[in-house]
Amino acid sequence: MKRTLTLCAALTLGLLGCVGDRASIELIGTYAPPYDDECKLEDIKDGAMQILAGSVNLELRDSYVLVMRLANRLDASDLETGSGGNASTINPASRNDFLFERMELTYSCADTRARCAGFPKIAAQQVALSGVAAVDEHFDLFTDILTADAVEKFLAFVGPDPIQTAVGIKFVGVLASGGALETEEYTFPLTIYARERLTECERPGDVVNMLTPECTLFFGQDSDYYCGPAL
Repeated sequence: MKRTLTLCAALTLGLLGCVGDRASIELIGTYAPPYDDECKLEDIKDGAMQILAGSVNLELRDSYVLVMRLANRLDASDLETGSGGNASTINPASRNDFLFERMELTYSCADTRARCAGFPKIAAQQVALSGVAAVDEHFDLFTDILTADAVEKFLAFVGPDPIQTAVGIKFVGVLASGGALETEEYTFPLTIYARERLTECERPGDVVNMLTPECTLFFGQDSDYYCGPAL
């Protein structure tokens, strides 16, 4: 089964979670937000192409929305209670539902030493979340992986030349049974740069085009403008 979660995030300043030696919250895919022809958000379709890295022009957008498909692999097997004539079997699988409390984000430079010189120090960011990952299901998280603090510091550092960064993503929460749980960190490569929006082209006949539809560009998803023949 699958559920789609659009997490409401309140900004406050390899994804495998483990319980013992068992995988619990497992990353099974990363995707660009899917839109229909009217720019309405759709569910991720089976077989959809995954993205393994992204890019964002911070002069155009201050966000990068990523859809992360996760699976709750915690135990959902039956439990036996009582003994003898009073024995019975129950399956309160909801005891292992994962309740999100926050997402923790870290940012580091993943480029050459020379290009990383002066990379800003950004304290680990905490984003409050509200959502439930039901046991034995997979689900999609629609969330922005750039905080306002990170964008502000990136803009003071980066210019028109792209810099490769690594965004560390970890989820923290509790199980319905009351136990605390956090995932291991998943790293998403994100190239950042700050290049002014094109308004005109030098070569006669060229026009300003977008790499992706306006609705996708609104979320800062791997988009930019370029000069070329009219599309």
